[in-house]
Amino acid sequence: MRKTLLLTLIWLSAILSAANLLPNFCLEHEINRNLGCYYLALHLLSLVILFLPAFEEARFRKCLALLLLALCGFYLVRLYALYVPVENPWASVCQKPGACVKLRTFFAHVPKTEDEQGALVQSITMESPDLLVLVDTPANLPAGLPTYPFQARTAQGLVLLSRRQIQGQGEFSLGQDVPGAIMAEVVIGKKRTLQISVIDTYPLRGDALQKNKLITRRILTPLKHNDREGVLFASLHATHFSNFYLPFVWAAKFENAANGFGLWHTWGGTSYFKRFAVDHVLVRGFVAVNRYEVLRLPGMAHMPVVVELETPLEVKSAWVMPEAE
Repeated sequence: MRKTLLLTLIWLSAILSAANLLPNFCLEHEINRNLGCYYLALHLLSLVILFLPAFEEARFRKCLALLLLALCGFYLVRLYALYVPVENPWASVCQKPGACVKLRTFFAHVPKTEDEQGALVQSITMESPDLLVLVDTPANLPAGLPTYPFQARTAQGLVLLSRRQIQGQGEFSLGQDVPGAIMAEVVIGKKRTLQISVIDTYPLRGDALQKNKLITRRILTPLKHNDREGVLFASLHATHFSNFYLPFVWAAKFENAANGFGLWHTWGGTSYFKRFAVDHVLVRGFVAVNRYEVLRLPGMAHMPVVVELETPLEVKSAWVMPEAE
């Protein structure tokens, strides 16, 4: 009886995990997003159980083992990109003085308490980023924040502050039923700009699942249909394994700036177990990542992400646009 119950639970977990990989699959709770790597550990444990002597005569044991192996392979491929070192393809170009420009970016959720805001402002001041991206920003920016000559913001609390000129209006409408995004051109050189995009999604409450699908689908449409180089700051409330995240890599050809730097959790700083990477900085085009770091600020649920980018001031027509793995 216990063996049958355990096998049933393993089958259910495997089927739920496989179902969540289907495009636009609608479940009230997306298992891959909520559990991430914890689900990989569950599948590996299930495989060990299946190969115990007590389960040798179990029906469909081989089919279940193959399904679990395929699911583990999916997770491991996503983790592989995060841990394999990525070489800067423009290292030789950037050795020439003035050939490349470095951009330090800072991506953070603005906390509600004054003490936490003070710690965040202090961290921003120390890092002195060229691009500062804030989510959940109140009407008035936190006190003591460094001044920036250029900015773009939305009514829903997305803010982009830049030391470099911003072209365009900045705010990008995603429809009346969901919050807007930021999509702006930041001037890098005389002939070069980078498209900077910022989106925020809802935590999983009530009808958030359907709204998040609208947000990701509507921002993906312009991103997929242009080949603009750029950076996407995305508070997706979804891990690297989620079908909210994967279209940005597979369809829009972005790469995660964390590739080669490991799996950093950006949410759950106050918990030992509920820790997930749900805030992402994605890059596309002739943009290399020299540094990726998640700052551990006490009391904050969402951890700030600091990314240092490097890009050539001039792109030659013979160069081939890098593609996401």
